[in-house]
Amino acid sequence: MRAQELDAAVANPTTYADEAGYHALFAHLRATSPVHWTEPEGYDPFWTISKYNDIQEIERHPDVFLNAPRTALRTKVQEDAIRKMTGSRQLAHTIIQMDGAEHRAHRLLTQAWFAPTKLKSLEDQVSRLARRHIDEMEKKGGTCDFVRDVAVCGN
Repeated sequence: MRAQELDAAVANPTTYADEAGYHALFAHLRATSPVHWTEPEGYDPFWTISKYNDIQEIERHPDVFLNAPRTALRTKVQEDAIRKMTGSRQLAHTIIQMDGAEHRAHRLLTQAWFAPTKLKSLEDQVSRLARRHIDEMEKKGGTCDFVRDVAVCGN
């Protein structure tokens, strides 16, 4: 596969809807260019990292590999529109888009909520809610609108 075709496939959303094609593309990348400089037409260039160990190594260096500049792949046109609205490439400014001291400070605000002991204390409540919703779905005769009937039911 030529570099231009490969780069276009990495950026094309339809790639991710074709499971076999997606796996073939990334198997090819792992074999031929596991740390790949990707320059698809209409996008700012970016690195495509396709091997687990390389991704793990990157994760160990948040001072070098930043979140803030770009956390989602968007076309240049989309990024320009977002920049006009927000002043940055990001639509939102959440912990995912933060780096360094800002990220640490926000992570510490919620860290206790996700500690194993806290999650364990919620297990019974979550199990009761899940059972109740499963029972309600069963009463509907085998079909339901999950969003309307479960996710946003307000119960």
